[in-house]
Amino acid sequence: MPDEARLFGALLLSLAAASVLTPAAIRVAARSAFFDHPVGYKAHPVPTAYLGGAALVAATVLSGSVFARRLDGFWVLAGSAAALWAVGTLDDRISVSPLPRLIAEAAAGATLWWFGLGWSLFDFDAGNLVLTVVWVVGAVNAFNLMDNMDGAAATVGAVCSSCAGFVATLGGDIALGTLAFALAGACLGFLPYNLRAGASARIFLGDGGSMPLGLLVAAILMSGPLAGKLGWPGLLAAGLVVGLPIFDTVIVVASRARRGVPVYRGARDHLTHRLSANLRSPREVAIALALAQIGLGAGAIAASEIGAPVVDAFAAICIVIGAAGVIVLDTPAWRYEASGLGRPRAASETLEEAQARRIRAALEQASSSHAEF
Repeated sequence: MPDEARLFGALLLSLAAASVLTPAAIRVAARSAFFDHPVGYKAHPVPTAYLGGAALVAATVLSGSVFARRLDGFWVLAGSAAALWAVGTLDDRISVSPLPRLIAEAAAGATLWWFGLGWSLFDFDAGNLVLTVVWVVGAVNAFNLMDNMDGAAATVGAVCSSCAGFVATLGGDIALGTLAFALAGACLGFLPYNLRAGASARIFLGDGGSMPLGLLVAAILMSGPLAGKLGWPGLLAAGLVVGLPIFDTVIVVASRARRGVPVYRGARDHLTHRLSANLRSPREVAIALALAQIGLGAGAIAASEIGAPVVDAFAAICIVIGAAGVIVLDTPAWRYEASGLGRPRAASETLEEAQARRIRAALEQASSSHAEF
């Protein structure tokens, strides 16, 4: 089969599979009462099905087993993704504390390294192991943080995995490219149920979807040709291919450090929420995210084809722009209330202060109505 047909076939099969499996996951979630309920900072209007990750992982593995079965380590990648799906789904159901999740993520990274699917930039194994584990844990959590608004994680995941597929294909690794495009197709097949015009999502990825999504993108970039072709600049190029999730993570960490809020606590202070304060819908936010990540990914691919010095220069420019973006997006004009209770009256208003304000307003309204009566 021609290489182009394998790549296109992998994308189409996973897209079709996800289009069928996602409605099935919605029905299973409904029968098992597996919903994400709109409590606390969560702003979706009705309880929404989880288990989107099951459809995503199943569609990717199905397509990969057909078109990428000759890929060395395919079943290691599939098994690692399935393991993180299980951990993430358990967390969606009963809430797992951060430490066991981090241990599972680190174990997945160590497994990839053990089977030769990790970074090989150092001259000694311990350095490569640590770098691989840090990369995997960082990517998994970056995609997990990106999954905070309808369509955000699936849109960015589709772009990142497509860019990773182009990187692998241009480097001559067609099997790895087919797996990347299978993942992109699964994201695209899931997206219509997660991002709907004029309506809220029917299903969420949940941690059971965002964790294996981050793992697979990270693994494809690590085991691809970037390190062998560019050396250390290959790590910078890989970082740009997942640049938007990294950027979102930096914004969240910096903003919460400024406000004294723990990083692991959920809130509405992500890049998506800041964009939604100035855009009209989650669909417009998703389009803005896609365009930004396409720009980063295309720039990284072009730079890596030219050579390591160009990658270094492009990465330096992106880092400077990113640092400026963090500062701008944490100004009052772009801040979004972290609790989901609406815009803050003061730029530094905390979750507790916003809740107290709402309670006082409700009490005042009730008191006023009673007095009029």
